[in-house]
Amino acid sequence: MTELNISQPVITSKKNSPLWQTAILSSTHLLNDFYTGILSPILPILILNFGLSKFQAGLLSAFLQWPSVTQPIFGRLADKTNLQKYIFFFPLITGIFISLIGIAPGPELLSISLLLAGLSSACFHAVAPPIAGKVSGKHSGKGLSLWMVGGETGWMLSPLLIIAFINVFSMKAMPYLIIPAAIASFILYFRLNKIDAVRNHVKVSHGSVKSSLKNIAPMLFPIILVATSRAALQSTTNVYVPTYLTENGINLWLAGTALTLVMGGGVLGTVVGGIYKDKIGGKPVLFTSLLGSAIFLFAFIYSENILQIASLFFSGFFSGMYLPTALSMIQGYSPQDRSFANGTYLAILFTMGAVSNIIMGFLYDQFGGKFAFLLSGILSLVGLFFIFLIPNEKIDSKNEIKED
Repeated sequence: MTELNISQPVITSKKNSPLWQTAILSSTHLLNDFYTGILSPILPILILNFGLSKFQAGLLSAFLQWPSVTQPIFGRLADKTNLQKYIFFFPLITGIFISLIGIAPGPELLSISLLLAGLSSACFHAVAPPIAGKVSGKHSGKGLSLWMVGGETGWMLSPLLIIAFINVFSMKAMPYLIIPAAIASFILYFRLNKIDAVRNHVKVSHGSVKSSLKNIAPMLFPIILVATSRAALQSTTNVYVPTYLTENGINLWLAGTALTLVMGGGVLGTVVGGIYKDKIGGKPVLFTSLLGSAIFLFAFIYSENILQIASLFFSGFFSGMYLPTALSMIQGYSPQDRSFANGTYLAILFTMGAVSNIIMGFLYDQFGGKFAFLLSGILSLVGLFFIFLIPNEKIDSKNEIKED
């Protein structure tokens, strides 16, 4: 790996600093997740246009997430070959197929577009986060927080901008959204090529898949149990909030704004979670995340007006603390298998999310939104017990990048 030239002042090498490089990577995350975040706020429109049940709407969201099962394959490939140099391209592919759902004539082609967008997004999420963790060195919590801020910001902006776009134009005009995706990807191509870890790929020699899984298993399995317990809460807050609110008399614009509040809280929580992970360790942050997000989800269900809005924001805040912390713990535990570990975890995480979306959609249809939201909060609290199964983190300093 290319070493930093310590004879030069740090001030003159701003574009080589870990913060700057992680910020560029974060901007690609913003672009990719802005487009994947478009689906949830327009689900009420798709439900009406195609006469879908909540279960079928959950399937649409699942089609976007199911391709994540390929992430370990992409992650292992990224460790051996330089897939990183194509990071700029994946958000463009995601943006193209998401934009095409606006002209899909039926659920079948809509599902195909979502699957292809999901495949591109899966490859992106397998390849890019390990680079963010790597360039951040020993401050991987902060680095992955900055990485996650990009994605959370993209999800935060999606509801506002897509609903405004549809109100001004129409669903049929969505293919025009390919244009900003292409322009942004073109700009990012030149920015990303200045990042050492993208330009100068270091091949990682793996053992067998079995040995790699054995290396990461002690950390991976208990964190998966934690993630499983909070999957339902993620489904209700990230997918069904607009539908739940529109059914309770809120117009689509305000329902989309409510989803933006969840994501806005998530942006702040992402930053706080990463900072405190580096300071006090991952397990206390995960505990706080699950407990806080569940408490404020209950408050959302049983409150009205300003208290309901505030509860959504704080539920998003505590929920946002989770993922950068978990990713940092996974990557730090097995730095020699960083991309494989990252891809394996995210594949399982997104797959659980897809299954959870379907199950919660079914429960929503059968028992109503209030029951589904309440159950998701209770299940999240179960995850508190699994946190105690997580081993202490280990960092191999030889595999981290030195910082000035």
